[in-house]
Formats: sequence, structure tokens, C-alpha cells
Amino acid sequence: MARQSAYPPDDEFVPTLSAAFHDNAKEIARRRIAEAGYRLADLLNELLGEP
Repeated sequence: MARQSAYPPDDEFVPTLSAAFHDNAKEIARRRIAEAGYRLADLLNELLGEP
């Protein structure tokens, strides 16, 4: 996922990232952080029990 969405396709030179590429990478990061939060909440509920 990172190779396809977060990094430029050609790694032989130092690229200048476009605003669209940067915005897309930020959106993917936000989504992945939210998913990690849900997984952490599920794990904590499993370990500590739900109220």
C-alpha cells in the first residue's frame, strides 16, 4: 500500500511532490490511523471486558 500510495513511483531521484499527491497521502494516513484506533479499541475491550 505504501509503495502504491505514499511514495513516488520512481525512487532514482528526489522528487517534488504535487499537492494532489500530498493530499492523497494525508487522507490515506488519516484513514489508517482511524483503523488502528478501532483495532486498539477492540483489543482493549477484549482484554478488559466491555462495561
